[in-house]
Amino acid sequence: MKKILVLYFALFIKSDIYAQDTIRILHYTETTGYNHNTKKESENLFLRICDSLTENTAKVWVLTSTDSSEIFDNLTLLQKFHVVIWSNTSGAQGLTNLQKQNYELYTNAGGNYIGIHAASDTYRHSSANGNNTGAWDYYAENLSGCSVQENPNHTDPNHTNNMVHQLIHPILDFIPNPWNKTEEYYYWENGFLSNEFIPLLNVNPTGGNTYDATRMTAHYKEHLWGSRSFYTSLGHSTNDYNNSIFESLLKNALLWTANESIIGSIKENENSLLQIHPNPFSNLIHLSILTHPKSSISIYDLQGRKVFTELPIKNSSIDLSFLEKGFYVFVINNNDKIIRKIMVKK
Repeated sequence: MKKILVLYFALFIKSDIYAQDTIRILHYTETTGYNHNTKKESENLFLRICDSLTENTAKVWVLTSTDSSEIFDNLTLLQKFHVVIWSNTSGAQGLTNLQKQNYELYTNAGGNYIGIHAASDTYRHSSANGNNTGAWDYYAENLSGCSVQENPNHTDPNHTNNMVHQLIHPILDFIPNPWNKTEEYYYWENGFLSNEFIPLLNVNPTGGNTYDATRMTAHYKEHLWGSRSFYTSLGHSTNDYNNSIFESLLKNALLWTANESIIGSIKENENSLLQIHPNPFSNLIHLSILTHPKSSISIYDLQGRKVFTELPIKNSSIDLSFLEKGFYVFVINNNDKIIRKIMVKK
């Protein structure tokens, strides 16, 4: 039996994995390109972090690790996780088209992302390096926020330099400013770097080439539909995963991306007084027992673009015949109760 099937079984028989007070984290390490051989070290680091957060917060933090993309086959299972960590993943052959679609649905419905180092060497953007080899632009644009430059990819692995805080943010709590670190610092100039992500850390110039200029080593984005993304280019070496500062950075990032204010809203509560139906729908959707006068609805497509909004909601039925066939994320605010639901237009 494959490892991933064991994980499936373990998830379904362990009742506390679904508890209201449980934060579920998926640690994904598949490599179809260069392997930094940090998988076990990364898993151990996040196990320590989850143990610490369980001890010091009101939640139970549970980590599930996998080296296989098979877990992305099951959207319902994927939606049980509050954060998916892509730790030194690489290459463009990991996820099938169905798995990519499921992950877009997961993210657009409030699921959160953490990317570490070679996660930006995964599904490079089609505009990167002038060779149009991008296999999944959604990933670079909405998740990692970047694709590493090719040839050269980075500085010498033992380059030591200072990183400087770019703003005040909880992810940077207890992180030295400046932070002096030995690292293989990635280059972005001829790759892809989204200007929609907000830099947290920049490294000082690492050499005399234009791509050696001051540049991002950690950044983040809060998406309009509620999900959060964090990426850091740090973490190339096994030694990093026993570095207390690096561990603090990832612990802060996990707390921030888990975003407890929206935990529980990734998947609609079937016992909620507010229901959206039918699903799939053709033209009309119906909202049952909508009571608050300031309720609102927003609809996003798979690219995260808002395609419809209504504030306040005027009727219990809404005509969406103008939408093309496909998957959409409905976000409804009813008296500050947020419901996110994936709907299909047939």
